[in-house]
Amino acid sequence: MSTPVQYDGFWHIPLSQELQDTLRSADQSPITSSQLKKLPYPGIDLRESPWNNEKLDAARKVIVELTSYIKNWPEKENFPKNWEGKDLTLFEGALCTEEDQRDIYIPRQLQPDDAQVIIHNKQTGSTRPLTWDESYVYMLEAGVRVIVVKGPIRFFLLAVKCKQQGK
Repeated sequence: MSTPVQYDGFWHIPLSQELQDTLRSADQSPITSSQLKKLPYPGIDLRESPWNNEKLDAARKVIVELTSYIKNWPEKENFPKNWEGKDLTLFEGALCTEEDQRDIYIPRQLQPDDAQVIIHNKQTGSTRPLTWDESYVYMLEAGVRVIVVKGPIRFFLLAVKCKQQGK
């Protein structure tokens, strides 16, 4: 994996060619519109595709590659963490990373291939427009959101949760 770039509230991390190939291989099954389950979030159009063992295995490889960044979680380095994965398509709106969580967005192929997003840190107000690109992953801190500008965008979402004792 190449050197990541850190911005205000998120990391922009290039994927190795090997990991890109692994993700493409896991993502070979075509998804039909009948497989897309609309999720009940007000103000956004978000749909979930089936999550299978191939996607899970590929996601594990991404987690292994990003372990040093996940562990380097200020003030939470020593807390246990767990994660879950989903295959999502965001047609309209924004998704925000929850408290005590880091979200890893792994862009996947979807037409149009020139999708545009803005990554917005709600706390500081900073924004960063980006082209949705399969050769990167984006790891967002709590309170940072992805906003669809030109989409839809498809991605594997790996939600890494910090499990603090007593919570």
